[in-house]
Amino acid sequence: MKHAMIAVLLLGVVAVGAAKQGRTYYTPEKIEAARDNVARFEWAQKQNALILASEPVKGALADSYVGADRLMELSDDAIFALMPDITIPRKRDDDAPTTLCPVHGSDIRRYGAHQPWKLDHERHPFKVICPVGGEMYPSNDFAAGDMTSGEYPDDGSGCVVDGQKYQFVRYAAHRMYLEYTVPALRGLSMAYLLTGKKEYGAKAAILLAGIADQQPGPKYHSEHCYGGPYGYRSGLVTDYIWSNIVAVPIAQCYDAIYPVYDEAPEVLEFLRAKGLPAATAADAREFVEERILRQTMQALLDVAIQGNPGHHQLAALTIGLVLDDHSDAHPNSYDVVKGAYYNGYAPAAWIFSNGVTRDGGGYEGPGYDRIKFSYIQVGLLMERLRAMHPGVYDLTTFPNILDQPKAKKMYEFYIDTCSLGFFTPPVGDAGGERLRPGIIPRRYYAPYRHFYLDGFRIYREPRYAKALLGLEGTLPDVDLFEPSIEDEIREAAASALAGIDAETRLLDHYGFAYLNDGEAGPFERETCINYTALRGHQQADYLSLYLFAHEQSHLPDLGYPFGWEYRWQWDSNTYAHNTVGVDGCNPLLPHAVPRGWVSLIGDRLGVQAAVVNHTPYPYHP
Repeated sequence: MKHAMIAVLLLGVVAVGAAKQGRTYYTPEKIEAARDNVARFEWAQKQNALILASEPVKGALADSYVGADRLMELSDDAIFALMPDITIPRKRDDDAPTTLCPVHGSDIRRYGAHQPWKLDHERHPFKVICPVGGEMYPSNDFAAGDMTSGEYPDDGSGCVVDGQKYQFVRYAAHRMYLEYTVPALRGLSMAYLLTGKKEYGAKAAILLAGIADQQPGPKYHSEHCYGGPYGYRSGLVTDYIWSNIVAVPIAQCYDAIYPVYDEAPEVLEFLRAKGLPAATAADAREFVEERILRQTMQALLDVAIQGNPGHHQLAALTIGLVLDDHSDAHPNSYDVVKGAYYNGYAPAAWIFSNGVTRDGGGYEGPGYDRIKFSYIQVGLLMERLRAMHPGVYDLTTFPNILDQPKAKKMYEFYIDTCSLGFFTPPVGDAGGERLRPGIIPRRYYAPYRHFYLDGFRIYREPRYAKALLGLEGTLPDVDLFEPSIEDEIREAAASALAGIDAETRLLDHYGFAYLNDGEAGPFERETCINYTALRGHQQADYLSLYLFAHEQSHLPDLGYPFGWEYRWQWDSNTYAHNTVGVDGCNPLLPHAVPRGWVSLIGDRLGVQAAVVNHTPYPYHP
């Protein structure tokens, strides 16, 4: 069934004002804070080293860096060409799996069911490297314009060998965008911010123009979106979920390099030579805003892109702040911000009241629920927008979502669900421990430690300071552009109010019951039983039992599906979990199963007990 494109009629009345006139995301205070952090702190110096010298990271989702110094060795033409031509499809056909090799067949699945191939975007663009034999595909040099050479040629449409289709070029092009193009833009842009050297910014502006020139959307290159012609969930360069994720760093990078168009006239000269509008710095900026930011804004409003809860809302608020357009042009900042608050899937205004349980969990497993921390960023960005435009973003229409009690409860949830300083039950599509248990020493009081910096800044809860530092007392990678409050964090973590002690406990609204015994340390023991009613990324893991003792997971779970082709037959099946089966019956699908209930939980005189019930099977009278 084809989905009709959603037409959005923008009739909202907004205050009329000028569009972007300068940096709005990276304020002078943020830039000063970053430079101060690099001068003073080891954790910041490590981030700075990655910005300047990092190699491409396999499997990255635009959240890494390609080192700026290595990119400075490339010519401007080479930098511009780092964006793959948008006419190369990125989505594979159904009959062209990515986990088969012409020579080694399915053996490459030993190296991953999603991304088994090795890639070298710098030396061998548009080629994949077999992890078993080391041979490269396709046999032709696509980057040089050769479309037919060798035994395994691929001109972008695929290669057929013995009736089996392989699509090497489109796989490599898609991964290049995620693993190299956007991370390269991040490396160059952040290097420019930290050093002030216009050479980094000039290269970033050239690469950003290359991305803008190829960006598909509702107005330009609309036939070349990831999923086909522009429309409902078509995606943009990448799929409809990941497009939201990459939109954030791209918008941030544009804000970072905003001044360089005035500082480096050679950039404008280069862009004019490429036939792009760049008679003035304003022209070059407008090209990026029109092709990337506004097309992405319209895609958000049309649901051409839509992520997990928090993804598209964060993209909307980030672009809204970066573009800072409250003029009569549409779509503008107000349009997408209001859309993020009130429209579509999991709107920000109601996410904590309707999408988070009383104990801070969500309606997915702990792995996917962590994405809801994006709403904390949404709330912080809204307060920045409100400070800039108090008459536009009033508290009645745009409430401060960080004041909602369940926003704080999310931080409690990940402390409460952590066992033995490491383990979180891999319920739903989450985690997955090793099937041969090994010793895993205690490391932290909650996973995803970096989230707790914002938690401490906002709520000043000493336990969050302790969770942030972990058992080793070190800061994780945190936002380089925020002023350091490390002294406050360490003082709070050392206070008597920062105690985090495991005990027998119940997260009844989410559906976890924990029994705990023993002093914290190597001989502590904890078991958890799952009676959740997940509505997203769920598995048939009703009443799954998890046992953690002696720094090991004794009932490990497969966790996140190894592959999607057989998830319900294997990874997600009831019989792949440590749970109860009834007469070989198939349970109801997860969305039809209500949350279970606990009729007894107790801990007294060295004995812990719980009685937990669930009804995942249909009743046949």
